[in-house]
Amino acid sequence: MEHQPLQRLLAHEPRRRAEKRRTLQLARQFGAAIPHPIPKTLLLPRHSLRVLHVEILIPKTPIDMKPKFILHAVCLMLSVTASCTQDLEIDGREIEPKVVLNCVASGNSPLKAAVSRTVVYNETDRRRQHIADATVMLTVNGTPHSQLTLDPADHYKAYAADYVPRAGDRIRLDVNTHLGRVWAEDVMPTLTPIEKVDFHFVEKNNNGSPETVYRITFTDNPSERNFYFVGITDKYNMKLWLDFSKDEVFRPALDGLNAIDDEALFDIFGGGMAFSDDLINGKTYTLRIAEVGENGHARRRVDRIIKLYSVSQSYYRYLRRIFNESEDSFNNALIEAGLAEPTPHHTNINGGTGILGMMQVAKDTVNIGLDVEENGFPTW
Repeated sequence: MEHQPLQRLLAHEPRRRAEKRRTLQLARQFGAAIPHPIPKTLLLPRHSLRVLHVEILIPKTPIDMKPKFILHAVCLMLSVTASCTQDLEIDGREIEPKVVLNCVASGNSPLKAAVSRTVVYNETDRRRQHIADATVMLTVNGTPHSQLTLDPADHYKAYAADYVPRAGDRIRLDVNTHLGRVWAEDVMPTLTPIEKVDFHFVEKNNNGSPETVYRITFTDNPSERNFYFVGITDKYNMKLWLDFSKDEVFRPALDGLNAIDDEALFDIFGGGMAFSDDLINGKTYTLRIAEVGENGHARRRVDRIIKLYSVSQSYYRYLRRIFNESEDSFNNALIEAGLAEPTPHHTNINGGTGILGMMQVAKDTVNIGLDVEENGFPTW
């Protein structure tokens, strides 16, 4: 039996949500992930679009115990409410921990990797999840390069190399631990630059709200398949209330959402969305993304930071999986109601779990809003 559904059954949901919100607040404040309490996924440094994967296993229970869990689900379907109850019988068993390797390499900073292990849900001391005695070896384009070193003073217990990956590099990490050996490899994509950013204001959209529509122009490389993630933040790197439904390139990522619920289309994964070049291969294309609400229809001038990430295919698939499990997604609503099985996160870690991903980022800044005189009226 898979452990992810059990985790959701055993979790105390209100407390989990409160802990997750608090963790993300701390992550934004300090610019990095806070490892305790441990959510399934949380954001690492905001400027680098990095994701930490943590897998939580079922509790250790005697073999002869068969606890039953009752799922009470309230199913909303076209305004018709029904209640559902499901009995699950679980054979308790001890599951061996796995090695978790997390590394999202950037084209503008030295490579770092975190090595840990999966944890049991009822484990009290989760600080022991980090593996401090691992041997982490870096190979670049088939040639052994160096051994990553662990800085004891590093708060996040990351192993670091002195190598900054370049476009086209095939990066491989081999990790040996007391729990076994894992390895992974990925290729650093070529940076796609932002060619132009402009915007226009809409006084009222279809929902009666003001919005700012951003147009982000770039040219896709026709000689290879490309994968992207686009995000917009304010100058403090805080996520915004964004609507991605205006552009067809985001439709594949939105397929799992409830088309009836408009809120499901907003505020996805920290103010950004992953997409591929399947519909725009080799074209010069202009993305359309709307920032909704008064903050996006500024009465005074404010800066907006546009970020276009070129990401590897493995990292793209990982981001898409996380999107499907975001708290705003329709898939997640069905999962929490007990009507669907969770989709396992994509991993390219052989022998373990986690992610080795690659990314490059192009940035541009636009100043939006109206010039406002002292009397509060706009100047044109």
